[in-house]
Amino acid sequence: MSSAFASQVMSRTRNSKFVLIVRNTNNSEKESLFIQKLQQCCVLFDFVVDPLSDLKWKEVKRAALNEIVDYLTHNKNVITEPVYPEACNMFSVNVFRALPPSMNPAGAEFDPEEDEPTLEAAWPHLQHFFVDTIRFIYETEHHNGIAELLEVLGSIINGFALPLKEEHKMFLLKVLLPLHKVKALSMHHPQLAYCVVQFLEKDPTLTEPEVNMTNESFKSILIDIEGTTVPISFVKDILFPYVRIHLRQYLEKEFSNDECQEALRDLSNLALENGTLPIINLYDEKEKIVKDTLDNVFWQMDSDMKTTALKKLQGLVWKSGFNSKQLVGEVFPDVVPALKKWNDDGINLYIYSSGSVNAQKLLFRYSDQGDMLEFFKGHFDTAIGSKIEEESYLRIAEKIKTAVEDILFLTDSVNEARAATSAGIKTVLLIRPGNQDLPPEIEFECVKSFDDISVFKNNFKK
Repeated sequence: MSSAFASQVMSRTRNSKFVLIVRNTNNSEKESLFIQKLQQCCVLFDFVVDPLSDLKWKEVKRAALNEIVDYLTHNKNVITEPVYPEACNMFSVNVFRALPPSMNPAGAEFDPEEDEPTLEAAWPHLQHFFVDTIRFIYETEHHNGIAELLEVLGSIINGFALPLKEEHKMFLLKVLLPLHKVKALSMHHPQLAYCVVQFLEKDPTLTEPEVNMTNESFKSILIDIEGTTVPISFVKDILFPYVRIHLRQYLEKEFSNDECQEALRDLSNLALENGTLPIINLYDEKEKIVKDTLDNVFWQMDSDMKTTALKKLQGLVWKSGFNSKQLVGEVFPDVVPALKKWNDDGINLYIYSSGSVNAQKLLFRYSDQGDMLEFFKGHFDTAIGSKIEEESYLRIAEKIKTAVEDILFLTDSVNEARAATSAGIKTVLLIRPGNQDLPPEIEFECVKSFDDISVFKNNFKK
């Protein structure tokens, strides 16, 4: 639309004229003027190619949208039959549009937890259309005629032949039972109760609990990574050496990056608290800080430490490797089929690993089995507590809002298994190639594959 035409249309209704709708205009004229205001807002402007064009008329339209919201807020019975098509037209003209292409179609996938969103350029106008539409589609939840329909359905249900067809059971589950939740239940409750009772009298098995307690499954599964879903050899022979080789290069390149600076501060604070780690003085020259950081990180890795500060910096180095496709996560072949089945069965899956949450997501996003992040409801690292402390598992249970008796923990570590068990969580130990040998007499169920894991509570000792 040309600027001249847009200006001509936008000039048809001035702000002062709309004020008359609220203050000095009789009811018959208000509707006409309100419709004119809706039509006025059907004019579109360019916010992408030339965002500085038509600034005056863009502001006029924004003010008009504000006036519409204000008018709807402070007046009653203004949404009349002639107004509806104009309101729908205004919404469709402005909202139904071709979305712009991705800003970086060949780049890394957008992560809502890490990346800043790219806002719609026309949002100053668009937000008003969504606000206005909510007012037009307001639902009172008063449904006329339901009682009469249910009365007819009661007679139809009474004539159902036995055994009941599956489609009739689905009607009970998906239509009749949800009707108990509506606010106006009292208006049709006798008829609804009659319909439900007809079903139960015809097939008493419908009253049986859906879950048989002897076959009840866990609601959530907490899963370790190293030695459980991922071979230890991948961590020790690929991930750890990658940090040793590429850490200096990462620090040189990303030294001034906010993520890198935060990781260096965490390492420096840890060294001061610990007293034995090599000190990192962030006020030294860059080369000295880099050297001290290498000494600190390699000292921790040689000592097999699993501090949160170390895991954070390692995760940043691995992130560059996964993004450049130098690293690909290696996952045991039995893992994905089991995760998919548990997901399909409605079991919530969570990761709990010593590696940082960011490192966990990178490993599963860029795994040799494809992107696996869709399987997991959440991720936990040592920020919530050490994996060999009982309190850590209690905190996780609280976070995921699940009772400890409804959680199953999968790990390769006896100490982690004992901590989880102390918290009241059932545990299964994984025996994978390369894992540390288990004690001869172990109190936990041990399996060699996810295929051998039972998710039913009755298969575990009390």
